[in-house]
Amino acid sequence: MNRKIKVRIKSASEEAEYTFFIDKNDIILDVYYAGYTSQGQSGFADFIPVENIGEDVMKAFRVQLESEG
Repeated sequence: MNRKIKVRIKSASEEAEYTFFIDKNDIILDVYYAGYTSQGQSGFADFIPVENIGEDVMKAFRVQLESEG
């Protein structure tokens, strides 16, 4: 059964939410990115390749994945 893990990253000027779609073995299938301005307005959203995800986001993903068991 596939599931999704959401990770939020905040900076001074924007907030981003990454939704990782993973399979039962915790292998990443797809990643959906949504960017928000500091006022909370949606900037844009799109699927992105896993290899384009920064280490800070991957670290946050691993922490979230472990916390959800």
